[in-house]
Amino acid sequence: MTKFVAMIRGVGPENPNMRGEKLKWAFEQMRLANVRSFLTSGNVLFESDIIDTAQLEAVAEEALPRLLDFRRDVLIRSQANLQAIADADPFAGMVHENVGKTYLTVTFFKTPPVDLPRYPITPTASRSSFSP
Repeated sequence: MTKFVAMIRGVGPENPNMRGEKLKWAFEQMRLANVRSFLTSGNVLFESDIIDTAQLEAVAEEALPRLLDFRRDVLIRSQANLQAIADADPFAGMVHENVGKTYLTVTFFKTPPVDLPRYPITPTASRSSFSP
């Protein structure tokens, strides 16, 4: 069995059907194994014999409205994929600070963006927003 994380966009704990115990139940109904919700983040950890993440995403996106009465995009990544990202050290030499100059995050896309920004992104003096 392969380990995965499902990242459900736009989950809010104020909706009772989006809480961890309900998400866990829904993923168990999808016949996934060792299901655990992660905090109130909308992330669900599970294992599956199915290794096609697009297929798993489709199953989850079909099941959520039917089981929990809400529709959301679901992104699924394997533990191996996430470990490869961590091992690649995409922010080499940068320090994460909750308050300060840098706040490092990783964003996942369902499909790759057309234009990728160059990092690090730094503010410019002539514009009030960040530029690539």
